[in-house]
Amino acid sequence: MLANAITSTYDDQTLIAASQAAGDEPTSALRTAAQRCGGEGGLPWAPRPVPNNTSRDWFGPEKHPTTDAYLHAQQRPTLPVGAAGALAAVRDRTSKAYDAPSGPRWSRDALANAVGWRLLEVIDGQGADAAAQFLHRIADEMNASNPLELLADLALGLRLRQDSDPGVFGPLAATAGMLAYTKMRGGGGWRSFGGNDRLDLWQQAHYADPATAARNLADQVAQAVAGASYSRTIGVSLALVSAFAVQPPLASPPAVSAFACWDAAYGIIAHRLPGRARLGQGAYHPVPEQATQHDIDTALCELALATIALPERGDKRRALIAATVLLASRSGQAQAALARVLSFDLGAGPLTWLLTVLQGHLPDGPLDAALLEQLVTLCGSERLLSFRV
Repeated sequence: MLANAITSTYDDQTLIAASQAAGDEPTSALRTAAQRCGGEGGLPWAPRPVPNNTSRDWFGPEKHPTTDAYLHAQQRPTLPVGAAGALAAVRDRTSKAYDAPSGPRWSRDALANAVGWRLLEVIDGQGADAAAQFLHRIADEMNASNPLELLADLALGLRLRQDSDPGVFGPLAATAGMLAYTKMRGGGGWRSFGGNDRLDLWQQAHYADPATAARNLADQVAQAVAGASYSRTIGVSLALVSAFAVQPPLASPPAVSAFACWDAAYGIIAHRLPGRARLGQGAYHPVPEQATQHDIDTALCELALATIALPERGDKRRALIAATVLLASRSGQAQAALARVLSFDLGAGPLTWLLTVLQGHLPDGPLDAALLEQLVTLCGSERLLSFRV
């Protein structure tokens, strides 16, 4: 904290901010300390602005939509008949901007009606297989930022008509429900598949047609694993375990399916983890050779001096101040730490600064053996031949 206060009084005052009660100027003792470190004492601090916690304008001034955007939201698109019109409706809804004003054009019910009735046209004119392919095409046209609830709405409409023709509407309802479950994102959008958030979709799809639901779920898992995006697989195992726990696929017992899915995922998870977790009481077992206090002090000195490798100028100055203080107070540990730090490629500037501090503040007496060896190595290397323009 002292080094931070000292070094921030000259050319990078952003490292510290004074409160309203701190006054307008640094104290005379702080100015003197800064001058001893090579600074000029610094300019007066600017007090930190006091936030207005009573203001309601947290996100800036309210933005009003443009006239074109408002009129666009009030007009429903002109759609052709059949499958082309359904895909056009989905694409039009996908084109909605995040800050677009609300209106009839973006109505969820209007989209479900536009796509649902055209889906019934496909069923009546081309059959159930074409309708199933059409559902997959609709899912492919969507992305995670747009309302995938359309697939859940289509599944609901198909289930309402299931009694009229179970052999047609049952499998289609299961297909739409499983596409909704696997295309939605759970965990607030961080995980693939609906997960624990939308287990109702899996249950309803299984109730409509268990075989179709299980087959579509398997196909979507295979596509997620085979995809190029690694993030597409995050949450898949959790979704499967959760789904099979509440409703097993086909006729298998729920415990068998959920545990079997977890066992299959465990091998992959264990392979990816960097190490093996201990399942005991967590008792601490010390290493055979205890670290001495000298080793601990040297390690802390290395940590303080290693900040010279950080990119910020303030960090580099703090490292030089630490080197000066450590050479004066703990010369042995400081020399051992400097031997370690100087072995790395710090660059021409930081290396020159450290050597300058070492030359000016090294106390009388013999050098540390490791430091002497490192200095000899530096003299025979090309690192000291570099220069800065």
